[in-house]
Formats: sequence, structure tokens, C-alpha cells
Amino acid sequence: MSTPTYHNFNHTSSSNAIYGAFMIANATNVQLTASNDAHLLASDFNTKEIYDISIKRVAIGGTGKVYLFKRQQ
Repeated sequence: MSTPTYHNFNHTSSSNAIYGAFMIANATNVQLTASNDAHLLASDFNTKEIYDISIKRVAIGGTGKVYLFKRQQ
């Protein structure tokens, strides 16, 4: 994996929205961290499917693409 770009997500924003699901568009060089601190590799998931797992961090090493979906509380 090349030097990743990290994206951290605040689950306690004023809008009370959290990223409660994700979809992988390109799994190359992508690592995810679930809200329970479990480390997930994007390559373990099918592309273009929505997974109901809350994400708090995404690391993308250049070519990956992940869509996060907010859930209103």
C-alpha cells in the first residue's frame, strides 16, 4: 500500500448523523476502521454492495474509492 490518506469521521457531530453504512467502488489500497475499532480490508467485501457497518476511519492509498452513507439519529 502506498502512503495512505486518512479520513477520520466524528460520530458526535451536531447533526447527530453517523456514517452507518459503506459501499466499496474500488477496493485497491483501502483499509477501513469500524466504529468498534475493528480493522477491515476493502478487498474482503464485494464492490457495489452496501454494507450496514458503521465506519470511523478510512485509509486510501491512492487508487481506492469508498462511499459512506450517513444515518440520521
